[in-house]
Amino acid sequence: MEDLELKELFRNLGIWLILFLVFGSLFVIILVNKFGSKDISINQKIDKKESLVILIVTKDTKNTKEIKNELKNNNISYEIIYRDRERYFNDFLKKVQLEEKDIVEPTIIYIENKEVVSILVDIKNIDEIKSFIEYNNLSGKGI
Repeated sequence: MEDLELKELFRNLGIWLILFLVFGSLFVIILVNKFGSKDISINQKIDKKESLVILIVTKDTKNTKEIKNELKNNNISYEIIYRDRERYFNDFLKKVQLEEKDIVEPTIIYIENKEVVSILVDIKNIDEIKSFIEYNNLSGKGI
């Protein structure tokens, strides 16, 4: 009788262990995708790409949606960096040799051949973005 109870206990523990491993793995995968190293890959993209447009915002930046729409309307692909993710933001600043005081959200940075070509800081309206795009000849390039 005890052998039967012991076998059932081990079987139940095995089932719980398998469930824990499966759901624990899924949880880790979700966390890595949600809070992973996307910003680090931006540094890698700077090394690989000839041209790159980067938008720096915080979660509270009010005109982020309008800026994104204007970039998309001009066929400009871009990467986004959230200043709130301090470690990744600081890694990016080191990569492009900028200081924190150089950035006031929202900011658009145009990088070409691993160097910062142009920065638009503290964007107030869409006309500023249009001028930035025109000045750097970015429209329609699909960067």
